[in-house]
Amino acid sequence: MTNGSSVCNEVLSILSRPDLNDESALRRAKAHAAWCPVCAGVVEDGVAPRSGPLPGTVSLRLRILLAVVAGAQLLISIPWLFGINPLGDLGQHVDVSHLTRDGALGLATAIAGLLTAWRPRYAVPAVALSAVALLAQFAMALVDDHAHRVNMAFEGIHLVTVAVTALVAIHGKQATMQGEQALAPLRSIK
Repeated sequence: MTNGSSVCNEVLSILSRPDLNDESALRRAKAHAAWCPVCAGVVEDGVAPRSGPLPGTVSLRLRILLAVVAGAQLLISIPWLFGINPLGDLGQHVDVSHLTRDGALGLATAIAGLLTAWRPRYAVPAVALSAVALLAQFAMALVDDHAHRVNMAFEGIHLVTVAVTALVAIHGKQATMQGEQALAPLRSIK
């Protein structure tokens, strides 16, 4: 907070005053805290010291769903890193190099999903990471199929990666849409 601007100090002062009756100032302070990295570190999980969610917060159900799907991706990816296929006969024609690569890319996607479920403000960079990992998995599936290193039936498991990427993108879209609404009052703070 020592590097925070006077706006940040004013916003945190407003948010910490339970006796404040100026709803306009409170709305502007919440909007600022939703997008400022300094204030966001103080105002945890989108809830100000007063009450009510900040603009840009994502529903708890969606966060839990993302955590469950990303957790499933993590459980699948870790054995793959070591060339172990926990799916048994479904992936009987899978080369160890393909499994290891999918494990690393799946691990990156799972971490991006879990990070977004924990802190939705990281959705935009996380969706970029997830999308790149998904595209790499798709490209390498084509290459490895052509080289007969993978059974294409095995590639259906990557629907979990598609689900994680889609849920992270939904988080990012919600935060962006709500952020645009939050920026209007923020522009009045100088």
